[in-house]
Amino acid sequence: FGWVIPNMYTFGILLLAGLLGGFGQIFLTTAYKHSEASMVAPFEYISILFAIFLGYFIFGELPTVTVLLGSFVVISAGILIIWREHQLGIERNRGKLDLSNKI
Repeated sequence: FGWVIPNMYTFGILLLAGLLGGFGQIFLTTAYKHSEASMVAPFEYISILFAIFLGYFIFGELPTVTVLLGSFVVISAGILIIWREHQLGIERNRGKLDLSNKI
């Protein structure tokens, strides 16, 4: 069906991709353990940038306008979430300080 046994170079690349992906998943899971999900989740969007850069530099693929526009929308939404959570955190801390002053 067109499948070919990979040569040693291709096998090494596949092995490296699997190992790096596994370690990345372990680190991401650890980040979720030590922080709020709303703060960690937007950082997953950086994988979009890695995919675009790797596609260009390794495979010579140029991203289409649709890919770039979609990536911009997704990454912008992630940045907006980070900013909003930061603002909410400031407001929460300000509310805690106000309560401590009234006691």
